[in-house]
Parts: sequence; structure tokens; C-alpha cells
Amino acid sequence: MTETAEAETALRITRRGAAGDVDFDMLVDEVMSRWPETIRVFLDFRFMCVGCPIACFHTVADASREHFANPDKFLAALREAIETEGA
Repeated sequence: MTETAEAETALRITRRGAAGDVDFDMLVDEVMSRWPETIRVFLDFRFMCVGCPIACFHTVADASREHFANPDKFLAALREAIETEGA
């Protein structure tokens, strides 16, 4: 990777945050807004959060519980989507 590419990657991570920044206490709407690539994860897990008016009130943990998903697997999938997009 060239210095320019490394600098651009570092700047993108600073603006958006690293994958490890997403956690159970983040609001669903914030996650999808900050990392649009996570929308696919919500849909793959059959969460109805995309476009839902409650997304700005529910945390990742709330959504996992409401949709009967394993929270650890869901969080791992969100982080993987962010890492893949950021690579």
C-alpha cells in the first residue's frame, strides 16, 4: 500500500470509526447511518430496522433481543461488514 493510500484509509477510519467502534449500546440508526454497508447485515438477519421509526431509539442490543437473534453473532457480522468495506 502506498503512503497516499494508507493516509486515505486512516482518514476514512477516523471519520467513520473503526469496526470495533460499533457496540451493543449504539443506536441502530447511528450504525446504519455511519456505516451504510451494515444495512445488508440487518436485512440478512431479517431485522426490520431499515426505515423503521424506532431505529433511532433502539440499540443494537435492543434490536437483537426484539428479533430473537444471537447478539454476539449479530455484532460480529456488523463488524465484519465494516472491516470488509474499509479494507
